[in-house]
Parts: sequence; C-alpha cells; structure tokens
Amino acid sequence: MKKPCLIVLSAVAAAAACTASAASGKRLVMGDVPPHTVGAYRPFTIPGEIAESDGLVELRRGREITVWCPERTASAKPRVLAAARRFVDSPFVPIGSISVGYVGNAEGEAVLKGLGVRYDSYGPRDVWNLDGKRAIALGPGAKGMFADPKLLDVLRKKLASHPVVALPGADLSLLPFGVEFGSAAAADGEAKVPDQPLFLGTGRDFGEFAAGARGVSLPVVAKGPAWMQATAPGCFAHIKNGNSSIVVFGVAPSAAPESVRPALIRVWCTMLANLNIETGCGAAGR
Repeated sequence: MKKPCLIVLSAVAAAAACTASAASGKRLVMGDVPPHTVGAYRPFTIPGEIAESDGLVELRRGREITVWCPERTASAKPRVLAAARRFVDSPFVPIGSISVGYVGNAEGEAVLKGLGVRYDSYGPRDVWNLDGKRAIALGPGAKGMFADPKLLDVLRKKLASHPVVALPGADLSLLPFGVEFGSAAAADGEAKVPDQPLFLGTGRDFGEFAAGARGVSLPVVAKGPAWMQATAPGCFAHIKNGNSSIVVFGVAPSAAPESVRPALIRVWCTMLANLNIETGCGAAGR
C-alpha cells in the first residue's frame, strides 16, 4: 500500500496532478502551484501547525493523498514545510472512501456526476439494499418515486439510521427534525462557517462565494432543530442524529453566479472530502 506523498509542483507538473498523485509514490518537486479552481481539492491543514492561510492544498484519491505546498510558503515558513514532511513520513494512511447510495431523480444525479461522486441508485424495488451503503444521498423527487406508503416508510427508516447527504431540492420532509428549505440573500460581512470538523477548510472559499453572491436570493436551510449548525447565510447545514449525521447542501453549483461557481464547487468538494466521500479529479461541477 502506498503512503501519502508530498509533491510541490511546478506549473508544468501541476497540469498532470491527477496522474502524478496515483503513480509517483513519494517525491518532492519545488515550484509554485497554479490556482486550482475545481475538482476534489481542499485546503490542507494541521491544527496548530499548518493553517488554511498557508496555502497548502490536498487531493485525496482512495487511500492516497497528494499535498501541494507553494514555493513561497516553503521558503518563508520552513516550519510549515517541515510539518507537511512529518505528515508524509507518518504511518497514517487514510481509510478508503465510503460507499454512497442515491435516491432521487436525474437532477440530483447531475450534481453528483458533475462532482465525480461514485454512487449507486436505489428506488422502491431495492430500497432494502441501502443497508449495504455507508451513506445515503437524498435528491429531488425521491418521495414521488415511492407510491407504496409501506416502502416510503422503509425509506424514512433507512434515512434515519444512515448518514445522509441531502442535495439541493431534496424533499426534507423525509428526514427527522422538521428540516425545511427557504431562501435568503447574503448580507455584507455575513459569511461564516461553523467551527467543527465537517466545515474544516471551507472558510476562505465560502467567504468568496458569499461575497460574490451578495444580494442574490439563495436556497438556505430555514428551519431545523436547535442543535443544527449552519453557515451564514445558511446554504449548508449539519444536524447530529444520534451516532449519525444529516448534512444539507442547499445550493447547487449551477445555481451560483458564474464568477463564484468555482469557489462553491470547492466548498462542496471540501465538505464531501471531510465526510470521506470521494469526488472526481478535475470535475467541472454542474
């Protein structure tokens, strides 16, 4: 099994990042990293050692991690580079990505496909088989697929006992706790993300998205339990459900202003990676 690898790429080498991370083992190439815009990238942080502002970026693919360290950071902050090297040399190897079952229509599938998420689709005939998945993605139209009330009740029970990723437009009435969508516009200086692991590494990109979408009416999680943690504006929310979780994604990449769509895609990819759901390298998002 390969260990995580540290790669500091030149602009030329960065163009081949997806193949390099799978085939290189461990290597170090000094150079600047060009701006990343889309794909399964997220800020690489280590509490107390590497901050989001240091500019390191990681790409996770199954049990491999590639970390990019900008040359300016390596030169100005040797302690940060040293921390990254310690991470590479540590015996830590991430677990593989979890399996996802999807229930919903083609609209939700387009979002998952656009981000390169691997999933299997389920409906009334095989709803029982959702027990074989580690998480359930709930998309629009799921409720209408289940004409038999007994099978719909089975779906509700599966959703109550699995980690759930609720996609934009999903019928939240299928979930516990009375969660509901609404709409709101981002206000000046409002952008905030909760201080919890699910949102780790999303602050800068969510701030960029919220600033660019200021004044635009956005889908938000308007109602939920008192312990719900949500961004401000509430485009993303996390609800602890016993030993499981419900994560609500309110805004699809296609619904964002084009100028900030890459930032929103990075928020999606970071949150999914924090859930250990693998996304596709270089996906454009929809």
